[in-house]
Amino acid sequence: VLSVYNLPDGTYTIDYEDVAGVQQTSTMVVVADVGTITGLAEGTYDNITVTNVGCTSIEDIDIVLIDPLPPVINDNMDMDPICETDAVLDGIMPHDLTLNIPFILGNQSGITVTFYEALADATSGNNPIVNDTAYLNINPTPPVSTQTIYVRAVDDITGCFTTTSFTITVNTLFAISSPEDLYACDDDNDTFGWFNLEDTTAEIQNGNTDLVVTYYETEVQSELGQGEIDTSGLYQNIDTDGDGVGIIQVIYVRVDDPVTGCYFIAPDFTLTLHVLESPELDSGELIYALCEENGSADGYVEFDLMDYALNTLNLDLGFQINFYTGIDASGNPIGYIPNYNNYTNISTPDQVIYMTVSNTNTDSNGDLCTTVRSITLHVDLLPSALEVLRLERCDDDYFDEMDGIYPFDLEAEIFVITGGVTGLGVTFHETFGDAENDMNPILNPSAYENTLAPGGDDVFARVYDESTGCYAITHIILHVDANPTPLSNQMIIDQL
Repeated sequence: VLSVYNLPDGTYTIDYEDVAGVQQTSTMVVVADVGTITGLAEGTYDNITVTNVGCTSIEDIDIVLIDPLPPVINDNMDMDPICETDAVLDGIMPHDLTLNIPFILGNQSGITVTFYEALADATSGNNPIVNDTAYLNINPTPPVSTQTIYVRAVDDITGCFTTTSFTITVNTLFAISSPEDLYACDDDNDTFGWFNLEDTTAEIQNGNTDLVVTYYETEVQSELGQGEIDTSGLYQNIDTDGDGVGIIQVIYVRVDDPVTGCYFIAPDFTLTLHVLESPELDSGELIYALCEENGSADGYVEFDLMDYALNTLNLDLGFQINFYTGIDASGNPIGYIPNYNNYTNISTPDQVIYMTVSNTNTDSNGDLCTTVRSITLHVDLLPSALEVLRLERCDDDYFDEMDGIYPFDLEAEIFVITGGVTGLGVTFHETFGDAENDMNPILNPSAYENTLAPGGDDVFARVYDESTGCYAITHIILHVDANPTPLSNQMIIDQL
């Protein structure tokens, strides 16, 4: 570089002798009294001739050789931090280092900028960063990964250079956890259930409670951060494919860091909701009715609750079945009944108890999927009937033909037995056991002959309520009186 006076701007041919006296020729570009000679090393030169457009002059030109100056650039031009947005949260992201060149050079031109990972390389010009528009930072330390990038700025004309550095930063939502699937029991088996999405928030935050976790029904909503699900209450899953069935739904999760302004979403960063089937029972009212025991009139009987569940309701033996006397305001059964095989009602004629039926499906809280149904225990009163009825008849034969057998019209006694109450049926049996078990009814009750026990016999009337089936048994005592026998002639003479 020469300081030149009285020499207009332009391009000149300059002839000179080097230190060995050898004639040399070069080109000098003059701008604002500064002439730049390409390839001229520092030293002392004689017999300098400057030629411009064929004109040669060695008069009134003062040429002084001075050291070349390095480029002047801006220091500490750190790039703005970027948020990690890829699926692997490792603190590494691509950086376009060339975006920082205008901030380093300002408005200067004619300077080539290259980037390096080490100051020594920037000084020597060795090992420049090749992929400077998509540079992957090294040695990450999430959640905040910083790296110093070294800069070499070279003057395109003089070859002079200078170095500086700046920092690149990657903010990572590090150590957040992918949520475990949520499972909820379907209380009515319509494939839709209720979920507490906030159950997974702490799991996702993984201890960093400053992070804001939001949930969305579509991936687009999570990308835009719009239409988040209200998690202040329970969320009911929806049908996402239009088939009318819920069962499984994918919820899209977004995590925002209010400190850095970064957020994280990913196609596979989701929460899957599963609706589990609960035991399905008949939807009708459950009434377990028993008849009052014979000989009792207090309205209290023993109920075999488990037998009712297994044999009347036909519940699966694999179900877990329990019974309770009440239910709290939250719908949870209370008052466990341990003696479910011989439970005596505590109110009559009706008492409501609760049955829980659980299968092996388990929700996210570790609870079995359970159906709760109320059962009305009902005690039907026995029909009002005579306990004992005595029927006496005279033998229908006379003298030596009397056999103690009489054709009793049992049906004619129904009104007496029932007291005329309607809705009752009556059957007659020869033994108490047959009456008790409703077996072997007498086929001809309107003309029943006591052939099994002439003179005196016992039959039993089963009196039953036609609506409830409850029954009472009336003991009917049959008695046949012998007809009087007239005295013989001799006996009459003897009495005279």
